[in-house]
Amino acid sequence: MERHISKSRTFEQIAKEIALYITAQGLKVEEKLPTERELSEVLTVSRSSVREGLRVLEILGFVKSKQGNGTYVSNTSFFLIPLSELGSEVPREQLDQYWETGLAIGEKLLHQAIKRHGQITDIGAFEDSWDELCRLIVCCGMKAYNPVMLSLWQEIYELLKAHGYFSAAGIVLAPLTIALAEGSHERVTNYFDKFN
Repeated sequence: MERHISKSRTFEQIAKEIALYITAQGLKVEEKLPTERELSEVLTVSRSSVREGLRVLEILGFVKSKQGNGTYVSNTSFFLIPLSELGSEVPREQLDQYWETGLAIGEKLLHQAIKRHGQITDIGAFEDSWDELCRLIVCCGMKAYNPVMLSLWQEIYELLKAHGYFSAAGIVLAPLTIALAEGSHERVTNYFDKFN
């Protein structure tokens, strides 16, 4: 099954193509995917692009890499970041799944930033709003040097915002900014635990 698509694809688009390939081939959980070289030939993209797409799917829990043994399907219930052409309504249950994934990515970005920089005090002031939570995670995510996760966070946040997911009640960011200033992994985890 060969696909010829624009060469200017982002890693999210390539992740979607890999997911479509898995579905079209009827691969089941625990089945091995073709090698990066084979996928790059099928999808007509570079191996590094395939690698980035696989990383996205691994972060989302749909595939798992086994060192020296390849990549395997771990979940076939795909929900990927919709591309701009997907303007349809998204069911609340699926939005909840995006939010759970977004929270996990946001928390991971903050932990990575603390791990790299310790106390994070140079990010400025933030008001109590959902947009400011997004901005805070983006500021720290840039310090984490993980562009894949940062892009996923931003895409998920924008999707949820576009669908009116966040309540007007807002959010209190002071405990999170204090946790970051202290470089406290525990307090960051506690902050995100309140969303579960």
